[in-house]
Amino acid sequence: MFTLALVNRRTIKESDFYIDKEGGVRLTSKALKVYFDHYEKRMQKSLLNPANSREVPFRAVFRLQAEKFEKVLLENEKYEPFLAR
Repeated sequence: MFTLALVNRRTIKESDFYIDKEGGVRLTSKALKVYFDHYEKRMQKSLLNPANSREVPFRAVFRLQAEKFEKVLLENEKYEPFLAR
């Protein structure tokens, strides 16, 4: 959703993409900087964790989910995904 939002808001435009020599689609260096600037701003925002009703930085959600998934793999616990609303 993050990337689509940047495209829909015209933050990233068609002209920001190019096709490399292997036929892959890539962002220009300038567009890549814009993308990661917006990404870092998003990671610093907080959201409400439905598990405990506390504000948690978005970046921490990734860490918490990785820790949950580790328990699934090592301890056969049931995985409960984080659902942002």
